[in-house]
Amino acid sequence: VGCELWPDSSPDGRSVAFQAARDLSQGDKIKDCAILTRSIGGDNRQIRLAADGIDPTWSPDGSRLAFLRSLKDVWDVWTIRPTGGDEKRATSRGVFIRGFSVVPYNRMQTRYYSWSPDSTRIVYASKESDQLSLWTVSYDGSSDTKIADVNSAKFLFCPLWSPNGNRIAYVSAGQEPGVVETIPSGKMVWTVWVREMATGKSEAIYRADSNVLLLGWSA
Repeated sequence: VGCELWPDSSPDGRSVAFQAARDLSQGDKIKDCAILTRSIGGDNRQIRLAADGIDPTWSPDGSRLAFLRSLKDVWDVWTIRPTGGDEKRATSRGVFIRGFSVVPYNRMQTRYYSWSPDSTRIVYASKESDQLSLWTVSYDGSSDTKIADVNSAKFLFCPLWSPNGNRIAYVSAGQEPGVVETIPSGKMVWTVWVREMATGKSEAIYRADSNVLLLGWSA
């Protein structure tokens, strides 16, 4: 293994998941990465879980790992057991991502998707017919639900489930003339939204004319 990227520690702190490739060249092989786990301490046992995946993320209960896989240039979320096997395709409509940079290999957004606190569902953004929307799906793909449309957005990303599961925060970016007096007309507006799961209502809580990324919720 020549290059190991984007690690994520297990909830119990005993293992780390990551993606790896022998030679990433100038980024053209990043879709060919393998998904692996490695124990922390002890024998450093390593398990190869899946081929052709990136961005592994543990479920909060540690029972599964989610990752992204590209088929015909369309990214979707897949899940698998941390010991291997029981691979499931969770999404089928495509996951909207802003991509990644090369040299260094950095994600251009902090989250492409996120788990619900109870580890049963995943929230993600999708683009169909030039329309961006936010969806939640069960980890095995059996139930897919649209929860928000963002009609004026050019980008939609960083979906983050709150620790209690009651809200989802996300970021949209687009040209929204006159939406904020301090932002010149026609300039890209970055908006942080919070959606209340009980009411289905989304509220804009912050706007700016520069890049905004979400790192996480407070406890």
